[in-house]
Amino acid sequence: MSVRIVPTKLNAVPLVLIALGLAVLGYFAGLLWAPTPAAPGQPAAGTPLTGPAADLAALQKQTTDLSNQVDSLTRSKETLRNQLDTITQQATHAQWLLSVVLGTVGLLALVQGLFAFFSAQNYVKQAEDAINKAAEAVTAADAAVKEVQLKFPMFANFETARAEAFAELGRVRLALVDSDKNVYAKADPLTRQRIFAIESFSAMQFLTPASRGEELLDNLRLLGKFYAGKFSSDHLQVDFERSYYYFDLAVQISRRRFTALNDLGWLLPDEDKSRACFEESFRSNPNQQRALYCLGTIDCVKGDRNRLERAKDYLLKANKQPNWETAPVPAMSAHIDYNLACVYDSLAGLENDPVKKTELLDEAYGYLEQAAHFGAQPKELLENDLKTGEMVNLEGSAAHATRLGATKGVYEAAWRKNADA
Repeated sequence: MSVRIVPTKLNAVPLVLIALGLAVLGYFAGLLWAPTPAAPGQPAAGTPLTGPAADLAALQKQTTDLSNQVDSLTRSKETLRNQLDTITQQATHAQWLLSVVLGTVGLLALVQGLFAFFSAQNYVKQAEDAINKAAEAVTAADAAVKEVQLKFPMFANFETARAEAFAELGRVRLALVDSDKNVYAKADPLTRQRIFAIESFSAMQFLTPASRGEELLDNLRLLGKFYAGKFSSDHLQVDFERSYYYFDLAVQISRRRFTALNDLGWLLPDEDKSRACFEESFRSNPNQQRALYCLGTIDCVKGDRNRLERAKDYLLKANKQPNWETAPVPAMSAHIDYNLACVYDSLAGLENDPVKKTELLDEAYGYLEQAAHFGAQPKELLENDLKTGEMVNLEGSAAHATRLGATKGVYEAAWRKNADA
């Protein structure tokens, strides 16, 4: 690694100051030794006018008047010369003061220029030394890295493999993220084995993360969902524990972010602990559907009117939010509609008033019809809920039989469309 020293032209600043100081001092010397202007001289006395005189008395009078005028002019000249002498003395004093001031300024500029010159020289030398030391350190570090790679090639290969595995896990995550599906069941056998292999390389990154960014958190959530799906498929306790580990680690690393709390609450079988996670998530971010949806599904207890009413309130609030967590997910909005249909159907089953019962079944059918366009619920789930599950009252309602048949046709079309996609 080469380090180039960029010239800064700092030496030019002190040299300019020195030149300025010398110029001012030269001007000061010129003022100090400049000749003092001489006082104006005595002009020659005027020669009295002579001329022929007819009358001696008149001539004497004229001579006397002229003499008086000459005396007056002489006195005025003396007064003017005294004033000029005073002004000359004041100008000489002012010139001396100005010379002293300019000399002081020039001397200060000269001293400051010399000081700045030597300071700049010292700074440039220190900067050059620091850059040279940095270059030597970089060179030594590069040499050390190469030496370690030569002596311990396994470590270098391991780090490369770990980085590639982490990047691969990110690519798999983009292909598998779907909140309503079993990630393990959805993945083909090759993808499952790839995740198992990647996990062994990326585990060190999870234990001692160098970065706490979004990529790490998303990978933890993916592995948590992967093992949760495996537990749902194989029913092995070790898979549940591993899923719980990844979700809990995501909560810690993210400093209890609402998305990680949703994952943990979704996994936990304990109703109180699960509810606590969703409530904390909702307090952290009320503008989401998932926490409200999960709180609603917890209270979907058939036969318990109070809990069903509470579930209805949660789901209706969830239906008003635009985002599932951080963005809209139409398929999950369809799940909210489907669960509202189940809740209204269960409330209709508890109602004895035929009019209110019909109104509740109308609500149930309306939400089921909205959910049908996405086909988000599998066929088996819909058939079971209509026959023996959460929507038996709607299935048994003669008033809704025709419309319910049309809705089943919409589901069939959506399922075919999803299968072709």
